[in-house]
Amino acid sequence: MLLLFKYIWGHYMTTNVQQNYQNLLQHLCVNWGFCGSIRNDKFQNTHDLMPLNGVITSSEFAELVLTAEGITQANNIAAWYLHKDKIEKLFIQVMGQKTINCNLIK
Repeated sequence: MLLLFKYIWGHYMTTNVQQNYQNLLQHLCVNWGFCGSIRNDKFQNTHDLMPLNGVITSSEFAELVLTAEGITQANNIAAWYLHKDKIEKLFIQVMGQKTINCNLIK
């Protein structure tokens, strides 16, 4: 049984970590344009960069999103900090916590 408890951006936040994670990635891409980029002639997105196991924090996740976009502190420090903070807050809002176990989303 799927428990629904919060409505965010056209989706219900659920108790299912995998579904919340997919909703987060969808929001980042569709609403904010963070869909990934081409690096070394290969498309990569945030999910491609996620570790296979262990715990990831909202801050680490935000850094992966920006890395997937090709935004680094070296090439655009203002954008890095502006977007990093917003992504961290979105992660916490959608996932309902500051960390997630990568085993639950890969």
